Amino acid sequence: METQRITEFPHKNMDKRPRKRQRLTWEIPPPPPPLFAPPKVVPGMFCCQEFGNGNGMIPNYGLFYNRNGSPPWRPDDKDGHYVFAIGDNLTPRYRILSKMGEGTFGQVLECLDNEKKEVVAIKIIRSIHKYREAAVTEIDVLQRLARHDIGSTRCVQIRNWFDYRNHICIVFEKLGPSLYDFLRKNSYRSFPIDLVRELGRQLLESVAFMHDLHLIHTDLKPENILLVSPEYIKVPDYKFLSRSTKDGSYFKNLPKSSAIKLIDFGSTTFEHQDHSYVVSTRHYRAPEVILGLGWNYPCDIWSVGCILVELCSGEALFQTHENLEHLAMMERVLGPLPQHMVVRADRRAEKYSESMRLIAEVNLKRKHESSYQNLIMQHVDHSAGELIDLLQGLLRYDPAERLKAREALRHPFFSRNLRRYGQLLSCTAVTNPLISHSIPHRPSFPKPIISLSFKTPSSSSSSPFKFSSAFIRASSSRITPLNQTLSTVIKTTSITLTAAAAALFFTRLNIKPAIASPLTASSTVDPTTESSKENVSFEELERALQDHLSQNPNDIESLRSLMEVRIKSKKLLEAIEVVDRLIELEPNEDEWPLLKSQIYTYSGDFESAKEGFEAVLQKDPLCVEAYHGLVMANSESGGSLEVVLKRIESAMDKCRKEKKNSDLRDFKLLVAQVRVIEEKYLDALKVYDELVKEEPRDFRPYLCQGMIYTLLRKKDEAEKKFEQFKKLVPKNHPYREFLVDNMFATKFFSNKVERERS
Repeated sequence: METQRITEFPHKNMDKRPRKRQRLTWEIPPPPPPLFAPPKVVPGMFCCQEFGNGNGMIPNYGLFYNRNGSPPWRPDDKDGHYVFAIGDNLTPRYRILSKMGEGTFGQVLECLDNEKKEVVAIKIIRSIHKYREAAVTEIDVLQRLARHDIGSTRCVQIRNWFDYRNHICIVFEKLGPSLYDFLRKNSYRSFPIDLVRELGRQLLESVAFMHDLHLIHTDLKPENILLVSPEYIKVPDYKFLSRSTKDGSYFKNLPKSSAIKLIDFGSTTFEHQDHSYVVSTRHYRAPEVILGLGWNYPCDIWSVGCILVELCSGEALFQTHENLEHLAMMERVLGPLPQHMVVRADRRAEKYSESMRLIAEVNLKRKHESSYQNLIMQHVDHSAGELIDLLQGLLRYDPAERLKAREALRHPFFSRNLRRYGQLLSCTAVTNPLISHSIPHRPSFPKPIISLSFKTPSSSSSSPFKFSSAFIRASSSRITPLNQTLSTVIKTTSITLTAAAAALFFTRLNIKPAIASPLTASSTVDPTTESSKENVSFEELERALQDHLSQNPNDIESLRSLMEVRIKSKKLLEAIEVVDRLIELEPNEDEWPLLKSQIYTYSGDFESAKEGFEAVLQKDPLCVEAYHGLVMANSESGGSLEVVLKRIESAMDKCRKEKKNSDLRDFKLLVAQVRVIEEKYLDALKVYDELVKEEPRDFRPYLCQGMIYTLLRKKDEAEKKFEQFKKLVPKNHPYREFLVDNMFATKFFSNKVERERS
């Protein structure tokens, strides 16, 4: 079925993802015409109020559709599809209202159940033997799922089924749009990370439920994951503010409810049944399927990993329709395939010789290098360390090493809340997210909280930088749909850190301001500042959000956006008022008290900040973010760090006992930061050396070591560390700006030494 474009989002990338089979649409008919209007078919459209009060309306179709008996017999079309007309009866019980979609299996029609007076979705199978057999299997699976799905929360519910004119018809509950349809109608704009977490949790629960029943779905993809409700809300989208607002891009849609259900069990297989050779839609197909090594439950887990990446980025991770290219893409994203899998590849699988692999990679580099690198970088920027670590477990090449659904549900990404705003005034970074297959075990990755602080010497008249004796913090933002507006605040502090390192050079070497000026924050090009002329001003954004909140006072996402706008415009006290409102609406959400304390620190109210961080630690004694906040609040207020450091060491002992390696690594980075604040650089270097030995692929310690060696005037050591950092840091990562500025500093220092020698 040819889906219609929605003029609300007329962007050129609307249909950028190639698809072989037609997709279901999720429009619902508009309200019925007046009673005196003649019967007519009204084109489907998705209806909701402008700002998402979104009360869906089920029209009373019985008022204008005739109630004759079954229609006259019509022959099927050449492909075996049932031929119908809107308003026909499908048995006396069901009346056809609209066509929802069409696929290889047949058609899906929206129908009115005259008996129960509810709208249902009926899947009409083609009158071809193999599809009828598949439908019988699907009915068996659906009935099995319905018997065990207490509460009917995981999978679409079968209402009825019957055989009508040689077409098996399966009656389902009517659900909302698929996740793919929602992404498409949002111009493939990604979901917020909190929503991805909730969708991923439900998806894995559904998969675990099926696996417990010895069922393998085999065709998991965003098209087969439906939102229960079609209702949505509209919120401002800062990514598109430079566009004209006439095309509707000013707003993006977010589902009002995150509840989802799985559909399409036509390919579902019992574990004990014979398995077909190829399963899954290409984009979500596991490597063992492509290589012909046989498959089982883990093929579903691979699909879940691909889906999570797509929900975070808006694009499919592997966009291809050819086996060699697909495998080459996997290698570029995930590292080389294990040799034992390549050796065991079935002869029926594509030949995977070295020469063909190189050819595929050359073609891939020419066609996809930039897009796929950008896709991965976008995913890294969006995600917290827990999500990166989860994906490494889901996207393991070897099915035996892949996480099971129940194991994935126990992952920290789902078992505890992420402090998404913990990096507002602190620095965050993650290691290369997916290339981990050269190491036999799956490493734990850091949480988004680590920062690097330098205490500058007292300002002098000769110094080109007028810093106070406070501590200069480095901050690096993850670009998400909800914290895009923070980039200026965070970028500024990032520039300040690199300037601080250079400032120590120029202050100690008594360099004139003119020479040092290339490193000042004002001379550094900030992309967000460059584009600010084209974007809507903070005042306009704030007014738009306030207008929206006047009608929707409990809209969490808009309150978050308002808070971010006020932080960026430095209205910190007003931002705290918004945080207080969020605390009222979400009293069990830990991130808001933490964020409130961080804003207090940023505003200079250190006592309030300390009280807030202590309250957070009472609930979570191992909250690294809260300890980091205490370090910064104490250091900037002139307090002692020794007491905080002892508490950090106690927390580290607890992490060792409980084997919380990820938290332990974050605490070690925090200890190193304290040593830098105390100007105990050699002690800090020892901690960073230990961290490098534990995880050589984490680029953060190399950056910090390079900064310290720069401060210590050890040019060669600094350049070595910066070179290692450069090799590991992902392309376009915000940390790369540190490398540029500090390489300038070390180069300048080298030139001065040479001049002095001459």
